[in-house]
Amino acid sequence: MNNLEKTVELMIKKIGFKLIPQFKFQKYTLDFADPDNKIAIEVQGTYWHGHILKKENKYKKYKDKQKKLLLKQNNWKIIYLWEHTIKRNPQKIMEYLEKEILKGIII
Repeated sequence: MNNLEKTVELMIKKIGFKLIPQFKFQKYTLDFADPDNKIAIEVQGTYWHGHILKKENKYKKYKDKQKKLLLKQNNWKIIYLWEHTIKRNPQKIMEYLEKEILKGIII
């Protein structure tokens, strides 16, 4: 788990949820997951998922699309968190996370 994911893990705990980090779903690893409610949280670092490395990112972007497609086909809710947003306004991200996780929880 990288530092950005550790930051998000602390946010998730702070708002009172227990999600599994580095959850294996078929051939992919989800950054955080609640498999019972089919909620996935993907932390998108600017370096690996952004536009910095044009050529190298083509394969990463392809894999990201394939993972998203597989999750959607299996009725998972996916919450994407971008590095620049997490760093800019962590309080807003915690509020967003809480709202989005609650939307996906089956009662």
